[in-house]
Order: sequence, then C-alpha cells, then structure tokens
Amino acid sequence: MKKILLAVAICFIFTMGVAANSGSAVIPGYLNGKTASHFQCFVMHVSNITPDPIDVEIILYRRDGSLLNNVSSYVTVVNALNFDGSATKNTFQFSLGGNHTCGITFDKWPEPGEFGYGIIKWKQNSTAVHGLVARGYNVIVINKNHARSSISINEGQPF
Repeated sequence: MKKILLAVAICFIFTMGVAANSGSAVIPGYLNGKTASHFQCFVMHVSNITPDPIDVEIILYRRDGSLLNNVSSYVTVVNALNFDGSATKNTFQFSLGGNHTCGITFDKWPEPGEFGYGIIKWKQNSTAVHGLVARGYNVIVINKNHARSSISINEGQPF
C-alpha cells in the first residue's frame, strides 16, 4: 500500500509541471545608444505558438541590476493587443493573438549607451507547457552602414 501511495505521489509531482500555462526566459542583453553618427537599438520578435491569446510581460534591468523605469515609453510594439505605450511602470505588458508574432523595438532612450538584460514572461488560461518563442537583435548604424547581431533567447527554444 505504501508503494502504491508513493507511486501516485511521484506521478502527481511530475505531472504538475505539464499543466504549466506560464513560462519565462531571460533576455541576455540589450544595447541602445545614439550620437551624431552612431545609432544602436534592440529589436525583438516574440511569437505565440499556441492557438489562443497569451499575456506577455517584459521586465528590463539596467547594467547595474536596477529596474529600468518607464519602460513602456521607450518601446514601439507592432501587432500586439492591449499595449499601453503611455504606462509608466518598470514593466510593459500586452496580449498576443494565437499564432501571431509581434515586433518590439527599443528605440526611444532618454540617455545614450544604455545596456542591460531582461525577463520575458507569459501566462495563459490553458494547459500549454510552451507558449512563446523569441529572438532579439542589436541593430547598429554607423554613418549609414548597418550591422545586426542576433541574441538568442532561451537558446531559440519555446518557453
């Protein structure tokens, strides 16, 4: 009897993660800045890989680990629902339709040379284990010459 109860308890513990309906990943780095001849910005594409809408939250930190304030006023979000660009919070949130991709550009910085890292989170009223896949890019323009470096988020795997 004890073995049966132990087996049931172990099965329960391992199946708890299957109905996750949320997840998160680290944005390993962003870089932004602007001078007379030099422009850098961070661009990210986030895709909802489920058929249902999903709620997304992004939190950005400065290079010293402090929260970046008024984040939503620094970004442009394309193809997302419920994004409020006038919010003055440490995070910004939006919804993403089922099987949709949005583009996020961090290009309105109050000071040159800002860099750091972030966290992207999602939640959904479902039993989805994975909800998003994302990739970032640092875009650099120097004297009209463009360069882009790719930033892998969660090793390119769904989270």
